[in-house]
Amino acid sequence: MEPRLGPLTRRQVLGGAVGGAILLGLSGCGDDPDDVAADSGLAAAAPSRVVALGQGADADTLIALGITPVAMSAGFTADVYPWTAEALGSRSVEIVQATDSVPIEQIAAYRPDLIVATTLYDFARFRGPLERIATVLGPTTTADAESWQQTTARVGEAVGRAAEARTLVADTEAGLAAVRNAHPAWAGKTFTFGPVTPGEQLYTVSSAEDVSASLLAQLGLVLSPSVTSLPPSDSAGRANLSLEQLALLDADALLLTHFGGDGPRAAFEAQPVFQQIPAVQRGSYVALDGDVAIGLAFPSVLSIPYSVERLTPQLEKALDAG
Repeated sequence: MEPRLGPLTRRQVLGGAVGGAILLGLSGCGDDPDDVAADSGLAAAAPSRVVALGQGADADTLIALGITPVAMSAGFTADVYPWTAEALGSRSVEIVQATDSVPIEQIAAYRPDLIVATTLYDFARFRGPLERIATVLGPTTTADAESWQQTTARVGEAVGRAAEARTLVADTEAGLAAVRNAHPAWAGKTFTFGPVTPGEQLYTVSSAEDVSASLLAQLGLVLSPSVTSLPPSDSAGRANLSLEQLALLDADALLLTHFGGDGPRAAFEAQPVFQQIPAVQRGSYVALDGDVAIGLAFPSVLSIPYSVERLTPQLEKALDAG
């Protein structure tokens, strides 16, 4: 079944077009938005009713720390991603549709004492109303600027479990290091990564600072210079490609995620310009599952093990083909 998307398009999800200027970090109810420091507003007691409104690391970190949010934002392509559902087990969480607009009255009805929104896009638009409900942990700069390590640490500190959060980060990094150490030949191998959505512009990750590129770099891989040299688009860390430019996606491993179903994917892959890419011809092309791609694009201590476990055998095959 084709995954569900909210008001944001799939190009916006992986194409990176949902960013915006977002201010500051943790703020308390009634504080002046211009005067709140990034770590102000923490309550003396650990919060007991937490709402997670961002994507990726917000809810996942809370759940990994043993805290069940009273409510959490639906994902872009599913209400609850498989790694989150597995960690929740039998615990139930209310789902909030907040990918485009935050339902303020619904959030208030949950009576939270902390709202975690470090990865909530368009946070500036909703910051004031949210602060009138509870203490808010927002992004330090923009929703996609923090690393998953930073977000994990900030969420852990906000709920009084900083040491446990550091352990989660260390364990996740150790898992990545184990994969890297098991594949020393991957060091320096190039990759390209992007989404393919019917009827939308073709985007590719073009910045090594992108969270997904940084994550793959922890496996020893390097974002291909053929895409890092492309002019930037209106989406941070992404470049536009025309069909005539598909050859620029060539790398030791070419990773694409297809949204729209099997038919559009088959049509795209059958195009001669795609078939002529050396990576495709030698078997180094990987059609990533949508969940795996989301786990890389919105990394957390839960999504990273899920995605890397499934990506590893695909990378082994792709890079061995080279």
